[in-house]
Amino acid sequence: MLGTGCSGTDVCVDVLQKVFDYWQEVFGLKFEMVHRWSCDRGAAQRAFIKTHFAPQAIFAEMSSLAEADCFEEACRWWVNLS
Repeated sequence: MLGTGCSGTDVCVDVLQKVFDYWQEVFGLKFEMVHRWSCDRGAAQRAFIKTHFAPQAIFAEMSSLAEADCFEEACRWWVNLS
């Protein structure tokens, strides 16, 4: 599960996926990445992220993650791990 704050172009998501692909090819280790959320103030950055990475949720402000509805949407998976 992955969430990024101050995401910019979220290029880290692409890099991490390439690392996972390499590990699978070389070591036979398989990782599944689920891009849960991203957060960036810039409308252009959010549009880029939506187009190229399609996170399950995207937020404009990190502080919004403290609000109950945003927190639940961004972190529901965490509660279900137990």
